[in-house]
Amino acid sequence: YDGILAWRVLVHFTPKDFEKLLGKVYDALEPYGRFAFNMMNREVREVDNEWVDFPGEYYMGEDRFYCYYREEDVRAIIAKTKFRIIDFHKEGGKHFDKWLVFVLEK
Repeated sequence: YDGILAWRVLVHFTPKDFEKLLGKVYDALEPYGRFAFNMMNREVREVDNEWVDFPGEYYMGEDRFYCYYREEDVRAIIAKTKFRIIDFHKEGGKHFDKWLVFVLEK
């Protein structure tokens, strides 16, 4: 693939599973392929992870697993791979910091 997008997906992955996923995405990409994703910022949450349904926001009628990440933790996991970070920013929420957004290049 030339590019892979995981938007509001990785919030449901544990750090161990995220690290494993990065390896699989890296292998699936063509040289210089890009992987864009976002993760919910732990700095705006009071817990590392939880089972929850968000009434009025992402309501689905069943609790789902959410895992929240600090920027430095995501960077540490990425550093274990051959990916290069080509873009990072925060967006969303009242203070535009709800989501950590990364674009990686093989």
